[in-house]
Amino acid sequence: MRHVRELSRQRATAAHPHPDPTPGHDSLARWGSVTLSQLRTGTSPLTRDTLHKIGPEVDDECPACGEPDSAAHLLTDCPAYEAARRRRWGVDPRLVDVLGGPATKVVTFIEDVGRTEPPLDPPAPPPP
Repeated sequence: MRHVRELSRQRATAAHPHPDPTPGHDSLARWGSVTLSQLRTGTSPLTRDTLHKIGPEVDDECPACGEPDSAAHLLTDCPAYEAARRRRWGVDPRLVDVLGGPATKVVTFIEDVGRTEPPLDPPAPPPP
């Protein structure tokens, strides 16, 4: 039975996009912990690609720059957040480095750039 559990754990770890835990993840408040987990797995409602997949968003464009939005775009590529990103991780950080560093840096980055709520489109105007 132990062998089956170990194989299952290895398979789950190998399939995860970022198998090494983010240092400090367990000490975050619930919102930060959930947000970080969602960013690590590419299922964060803070990015429009996730919202586009589940339906409520019309497109997957970043609300800050108009390029396709994703966790990688938000954390490492968006030109609108370049200054905030450089202050934390330097020039051109890789996603694996951002998510492999201190968890509090990721959470404070998200808060500082104002992406703590899902980027929803305004409601459609009423029909004439």
